[in-house]
Amino acid sequence: MDFALISTNEWNESTEGTALEAVYQVQVAHPLAYIEWYTPFSNPNPHSGLYTLKPSTCNRHPRGEIIPVTHIIRNAHLIPYFGCEKDCSWTSENV
Repeated sequence: MDFALISTNEWNESTEGTALEAVYQVQVAHPLAYIEWYTPFSNPNPHSGLYTLKPSTCNRHPRGEIIPVTHIIRNAHLIPYFGCEKDCSWTSENV
């Protein structure tokens, strides 16, 4: 079992005026992770062979969720898409 310190609005006379004021220790029974969803995989890009992803949103806000870490299969690395045009004002000195 893991333990964590959480910030609360509850008053504790023993910790008043200290760095632990309104902080409580809790037991984390199941390790959790906050995630933000992406859209489902689309067809691979014909030039790179990589799948294209976009953040999933609701009313222009990221769709987040708290899940058990046991649901995470593995980490993933994303490569940004820069497009086809280059800003001609960019040089090695100013970028």
